[in-house]
Amino acid sequence: MRIGLMTCLILGMMAGQGVAMARNAPTGNDFLQWAQDTQNRIIAEFAIPNTNIYADKITVGKPASGPAFMWGCGVLLPSFVGAAKLMPDTYMEDLNHYLEGLKVYWVNSRNVSGFNVLPKPSPPDRYYDDNEWMVIALVGAYEDNHNIQTLRWAEDTFKFVLSGMDDQLGGGIYWHEQKRNSKNTCSNAPAIVGALRLYQVTRQKKYLDIAQRLYTWVNAHLQDPSGLYYDNIKLNGTVEKTEWSYNSALMIRANALLYAITNQESYLKEAERIATAAEAKWIDPNTGAFIHDGGVFAHLLAESFLSLYNRDKNPHWLQLVQKGLIYVHANCRDSNGNYTGGWSQPVAEPLKTVKLIDEASVARAYWLAAGYP
Repeated sequence: MRIGLMTCLILGMMAGQGVAMARNAPTGNDFLQWAQDTQNRIIAEFAIPNTNIYADKITVGKPASGPAFMWGCGVLLPSFVGAAKLMPDTYMEDLNHYLEGLKVYWVNSRNVSGFNVLPKPSPPDRYYDDNEWMVIALVGAYEDNHNIQTLRWAEDTFKFVLSGMDDQLGGGIYWHEQKRNSKNTCSNAPAIVGALRLYQVTRQKKYLDIAQRLYTWVNAHLQDPSGLYYDNIKLNGTVEKTEWSYNSALMIRANALLYAITNQESYLKEAERIATAAEAKWIDPNTGAFIHDGGVFAHLLAESFLSLYNRDKNPHWLQLVQKGLIYVHANCRDSNGNYTGGWSQPVAEPLKTVKLIDEASVARAYWLAAGYP
């Protein structure tokens, strides 16, 4: 893999803006090396002994304890997927072990099984968006390990996701199973992506139909005029207009996938429109840093830019991601190699507490970037 001149140009631009960075310009293998370093540290420091699961956070110098919440699992699993895709001999076993460990989160309630916030025997507390991240990750895991049971698990998880959809507000999926107060972009956009990914690997038209129905609903209820997306709509019709980068990111990716599947140019143009608005809001034009939102959202925005690059081949989107991740590596880790949750603020002191979701977000983004020449 070779990044070469483009990376040097990026670094030259960043150096001229006073951004801290390594003395030598990164080589073509750096994203891959950074991904390995981060993934290996997660495995070494966050693994809970005698299990196949990982801790939610660690206090530096103390053993890891307390299982990760499902949101963190939904970031860690795709980091293993990315690792096994690029380095199967090294990480496929780790991926399969983690898949086995995740079974302790699988809970049957209300006649449908899905991933719980915490492992058994915690009482049912299930979020539809948590399960949607897992659908997407499980499809990726299936593409890595070719185990039909992994695909079946993705489909079973999607059945739980669909149990959160009804006719209130004309459709859409709730955010939380036990508290059906709102229908959120974060519980609908990743459902669209999950359905499209299932369609890609199964070719079952029902998944494409569901994706297109949800796509229409989200755009009708939660998209702003610029193309970005609001947070949620309450059952009384009130829209909560906070905009988070990952919501728009998943709709960029949904449009890119719909273009790949249908070859309809309108989807590609819409992905580009949303991405342009997202760049204006969440990318610092001077440093290239991902701003305003933390890494738990930014890794998904980075992925969306790459998904768009896959379709329109505009190098701008790839360069955005590479420049942003070079900034993260140079500025957002402490002297112990641990990453802060923010991707735009330099770290001054060693972190006392390190979160799995923050480390996995960085690892996942590095694996994604490492897949491009």
